[in-house]
Amino acid sequence: KPKHEVVRTAMPKDVKAIEICWPLGRSVQETEAGLCHRQRKGFALASSIPPTWPDRDARVWNAGQLELQIDVQTGLRLSADCKSNHQQKIVHIARWPSLTTPWLSSNLREKTRIPALAPDCSEDALASMETLQIDGPAEKSTLARAPNSTQPISAEFRALGTQQKVKWLVNGQWVADTSGSQMFVMKFDNSGPQRITALTDAGAWDEMSVYVLK
Repeated sequence: KPKHEVVRTAMPKDVKAIEICWPLGRSVQETEAGLCHRQRKGFALASSIPPTWPDRDARVWNAGQLELQIDVQTGLRLSADCKSNHQQKIVHIARWPSLTTPWLSSNLREKTRIPALAPDCSEDALASMETLQIDGPAEKSTLARAPNSTQPISAEFRALGTQQKVKWLVNGQWVADTSGSQMFVMKFDNSGPQRITALTDAGAWDEMSVYVLK
C-alpha cells in the first residue's frame, strides 16, 4: 500500500445515518412537521436518538415540547380555570434552549414563543418552565468609566428565555422593570462588587456578578 494511504474503517452495523429535527433532537419520522424547525444530518447508535437536553441551568425539567390550549379567536393561552367560555384548540410548541435566543430569526422566535395567558384564566404551571438567562457583561467582569468621562459607569442587560415582566435588582435593591427580552442600560452609582438579579413573578430567575471601578 502507498505510504500515506488512508485506511477507512467500515461503519459498524448498529450505526446508521439519520435526519434529525431541531430543536427537539428527534428523528424526522418521530417529529411533527410543525415542530421540525431545522433539519440536520446525524448518526444513531442502535437506533437510539437522545433528545435535546434542557438548558444547563434549568430549574424545572421539560422535554422541550409543549402541548397547550389556546383561544381560537385571540391565540391566548388557556388554563384549567377560565371564567369565560372559550372556543379552544390544542397546539404543540417546540422550545429552543434560551441561550440560543440571540441567534434565532424572528420567525423561529415566534414559533417557540409561549402565548400569553388569557386575562380571565387563573395562573398555570407553564411559566415555571422558563429558564431565565441574563445577557450582558461576562460573569465577574470589571466595568470601568470611559477616559475623561464624568458619567456613571453603565452596561446593557437583557433577560433571555421569558416573555414576562422582569424585575432587576442590584445587591438586593430594585432598579428597573423590563418586558421579555427588552434591552436596558443599567447605571452603577456605587463602586465595588455588584450582584445583579433578574426574576419574574412566576419564580424564574438568574444572577451574575460584576465589579465596578471607582
